[in-house]
Amino acid sequence: MNPKPRILFLSLTDNDGAYAPIAEMGRLGCDCALMSPPGFTCSLSRFASRHFHLPRHRGMWLGILRVRSRLERAVREWHPDLIVPLDDVAAWVLRGHATGRSLSAELRRILETSLGSPSGYATTSSRSRFLEFATRIGVRVPQSRAVERPAVLAAASTTGYPVALKREDSWGGRGVQIAHDPEQLKAAIVAVGNGRWGSLTRVRAAARRLIWRLASIRSTKTTFELQQFIPGAGAMRIVAAWQGRVLAGVTFEKLCEHPKASGPSTVTRVIEHPEIEEMARQVVAALSYTGFAHFDFILDKASGRAFVIEMNTRATASVHLGRLFGHDVCGAMARQLGGANGNHGGDSSAGANAHRAFPA
Repeated sequence: MNPKPRILFLSLTDNDGAYAPIAEMGRLGCDCALMSPPGFTCSLSRFASRHFHLPRHRGMWLGILRVRSRLERAVREWHPDLIVPLDDVAAWVLRGHATGRSLSAELRRILETSLGSPSGYATTSSRSRFLEFATRIGVRVPQSRAVERPAVLAAASTTGYPVALKREDSWGGRGVQIAHDPEQLKAAIVAVGNGRWGSLTRVRAAARRLIWRLASIRSTKTTFELQQFIPGAGAMRIVAAWQGRVLAGVTFEKLCEHPKASGPSTVTRVIEHPEIEEMARQVVAALSYTGFAHFDFILDKASGRAFVIEMNTRATASVHLGRLFGHDVCGAMARQLGGANGNHGGDSSAGANAHRAFPA
């Protein structure tokens, strides 16, 4: 009898839905462990057989400086087959460490197995780099440009209103504002940029950049991504991939979001959208990507065309929902690892429920 596949989940921000991937992979027969600060919601999951503790976050997240040493310990003591990030910060940290010089050979091997080709790490750790990459491989994206704070208004006059202003190092719908005119954009710069650009803000930003650099988090020189705003419905494509091949995926239309127009989805419905499926497949193949991924799209209200706006290289709270409709994303990953106990096979009758609404 083959041993259970071992999956180590890494959580560095306390997201309520982060328990879902752990529970799903545990139900599928995988042996799951968690690395996070104490008290995180996901640490309460009964499906995590072991918890590798990180220091509590204080102020500037000094605990992230301990991730590499704790990963080395987990590899020595527990020997995971796969390491899965549960949030964007965890994904950035893992990719930063994977290309560092101070890793043991065993941890480097597991990270490359878990994340795919190192050539794609910089691309998937930056909004602006990802959009440039998608454009190069022929995937449709909104008109976008990376800009520094003083150049935002001038850039918007070229792009044309309305625009979406996004802070480069934001996630989960935070750090995103929609502006319909220059006055709204000025307010958005303050809101997205964490306050007015005074001396204290500059010092805090510099301190955070230093800590992130010490934690091997890749950063960009630009502060904002200015993006053409496309009216339409949001959609997302969730996939499991292995060495550039999509193992399984499911697509949802976002019916409700909070906050509206920029936040995470709260109610979704499954849809079939071949164009979205093909665009996600193209990106996964070009990156030689491995792991779970969550793509965000906008479906243009006027033309119905899909525009990819973001790629989240982590397991999200909705990753388990595909099995309700015959698209078992987690089951496909478990089978790739040599596991899956058969409890969650695809349901051939799921198509009859294809337009029921479910919370994300």
